[in-house]
Amino acid sequence: MNQPLNRAANAAPVPFVLFLIMPFGALIAAVRNYKFSGARNLVWLFIVFYGFTFVISNNDIDANRYQLNLSRFSKEHGLGLSDFTQLLYSEQTSYIDVVQPLLTFIVSRFTDNGRVLFAFFGLIFGFFYSRNLWFLLSFVEHKLKKEAILFIILFALIVAIWQINGFRFWTAAHIFVYGLFQISAGHRIRGFLICLSSLLVHFSFVLPAVILLIYFLVGNRLLLLLLLYFSSFFISQVSPDALRTYASFLPTVLEQRSSTYVSKEYLEKVNVAPQQTNWYIRWRVVALMYVINVMLAIIFFKYRGTIAKDHTTASILSFGLMLFTLTNLMISVPSLGVRFQLVSLMIIVAALFLFVQTHQGNLFPQWIRIPFILAALLFIVVEIRVGFNTLGMMTVVGNPLTAPFVDNDVPLIDLIK
Repeated sequence: MNQPLNRAANAAPVPFVLFLIMPFGALIAAVRNYKFSGARNLVWLFIVFYGFTFVISNNDIDANRYQLNLSRFSKEHGLGLSDFTQLLYSEQTSYIDVVQPLLTFIVSRFTDNGRVLFAFFGLIFGFFYSRNLWFLLSFVEHKLKKEAILFIILFALIVAIWQINGFRFWTAAHIFVYGLFQISAGHRIRGFLICLSSLLVHFSFVLPAVILLIYFLVGNRLLLLLLLYFSSFFISQVSPDALRTYASFLPTVLEQRSSTYVSKEYLEKVNVAPQQTNWYIRWRVVALMYVINVMLAIIFFKYRGTIAKDHTTASILSFGLMLFTLTNLMISVPSLGVRFQLVSLMIIVAALFLFVQTHQGNLFPQWIRIPFILAALLFIVVEIRVGFNTLGMMTVVGNPLTAPFVDNDVPLIDLIK
């Protein structure tokens, strides 16, 4: 271990003192000294602080609805825990994602301050986010390979910390991935239970849970899974009408919630939204996926035997291919297909990081490395720009001692425009 890391290990309390003074500086220190034993907890603490300083930049984002729900609960002084539990899975509320409404209810018992609620969101999201990131970094024995740097940055940004704006789905995503990583490390029962717990955060994760059961039966059959994955781009997509039919067989409360995602009105709304966004917002994912697909084709012809010998990488890649195959068939429903597309992409990027980091030499030819660098940089720059919509100045220069006394309602994007 090099001298800077030794000094960091010997001065363990220093970064945490730095967090109290300047959390953003502590975040940078944690990333630079990722082998420091407390680095992942510094990232976790920063995400809690980010949640507390989260800027609700407009009234249309999910975060505003969470805050309105908190305000509504806080005004219902006579609402007890037993009364609240009766609202879960009821036809009147359609609360089938337990964690977010329960957390909102608990916070509402002592405050109506949305900053406190989002700090708790950061507490939960940040735990799984930091653990997933450091699971991958634990495979760095000496130093991070230059070829692997972009992969780990992409993994950190595909479902980035500012996605606590959509707390339910994206927290469930990191919980599920955390469970998947446990399975890949040989802890099948624990990992499967963690994956199942993601359903308490967002009910749609029943889909990857079913895929996980199929994975347990199929195993790491990379040749078959790669063939199915590439074939899925040419197979007819499942129509929204068919999904509406399937949803009608669910229990009433689940049917009501599922139907909202496949209703004609909702699909028309979400299909119009991408047309109103800038080209780079849409193409940051498309360009990256094209390059990743070429890399997967190279793996198919050249490296699948090598990866098959590495159980951890093979497990993560195999499940990622299975989930991505299903996602390609469901892409006609953006609320599910597009979001699970990002989850699948995150899992496959994790597998590619492990493959590149744990094997010697340049594994991909120059003709694909350059397009990958360009696509990755486009994604990184645009995703950080997206993050500026909810990052405030207090997130960057404030600290836990001053933030409670300073209004933080101007996003960074407004300051740099």
